[in-house]
Amino acid sequence: NNAMPMHVLFVRHAQSENNIVQADAHIKFTNGGMSPDQAQNFWLANRKEDPALSPAGEKQTRKLGKLVQNLKKSKVLSETMSIKIYTSPMRRACHTANVIAEALQTNAEVLPELHEVGGSYRAQQSVNSAGQKTFLKVAAAGLTKEELESAYPAVRAKLVPSGQSWDGGKGFEPTIVAVQRAAAVASWIRSDKLMDEVGESGAVIIVSHADFLALLLAALLGDGSSVPGGATPDQSIHSVSEQLITRSTSSSSDGYARPGEAGPGPDTSSPTSVFTRFKMSLASTTLVEVDRSGEVRLTWLNDKRHLQPKSKCCVQ
Repeated sequence: NNAMPMHVLFVRHAQSENNIVQADAHIKFTNGGMSPDQAQNFWLANRKEDPALSPAGEKQTRKLGKLVQNLKKSKVLSETMSIKIYTSPMRRACHTANVIAEALQTNAEVLPELHEVGGSYRAQQSVNSAGQKTFLKVAAAGLTKEELESAYPAVRAKLVPSGQSWDGGKGFEPTIVAVQRAAAVASWIRSDKLMDEVGESGAVIIVSHADFLALLLAALLGDGSSVPGGATPDQSIHSVSEQLITRSTSSSSDGYARPGEAGPGPDTSSPTSVFTRFKMSLASTTLVEVDRSGEVRLTWLNDKRHLQPKSKCCVQ
């Protein structure tokens, strides 16, 4: 079989308002201005349920738009390729996908399964039995089909029920459930169904989030032994404030955290954690190739050269 492989370009959303809060908590903690508990509470108290992009994030999307236009002149997204774009239903991802879709003069499709680990939740302040301030993660409404398509003209949300939150009101998602969801999406990427839709030499662009993309890449690539050079360091990793709380999180030998529903997020502090091994920076890209047999090959990981001034980046 001499057919060209299907290209899958993973894109992490551009900087959101919550990424600024996360970075602020990280700086306050590392400078000694906050304890781990204070940093965690600062994050939960100041995060938004479904944040928009920051002004810096909007600039990053424009650079992503130029990147995909350049890639379309290359072997990665050639002019003759059938290109499908799928996005998480969260605002920061939809905004990013909308710019990419407009740059390629096509549409992006909302795939609810691409949402970030944790899902749609808000932090509700409470007081525990010891009289200490704490936060519970409770369900928060996500955007409806109508709201998504009104806010993002190049985004289609046919898989979201009319008049309902994209998640159906499920609320906070434990990490182990996200691991299972990533495995299901990985199976879909390898499937004949997707390859038949885009063609064996077609391309898929998936716009999602740091933690979910890490789980998805782990499901596709296994233990990560094929990762060339490791991930590019970036202080703005998702859940950077949550990784400060390690004593409440037990890591098992498979590298995943097992937090309770109201506890901290994924354990990104472990060097064996998939959240470290497959880390993607804000507005970065990762490219894999998938052939008809389902074999997945990593071409690049966490590339962000397009965000640098006057960079021509990864046109091959």
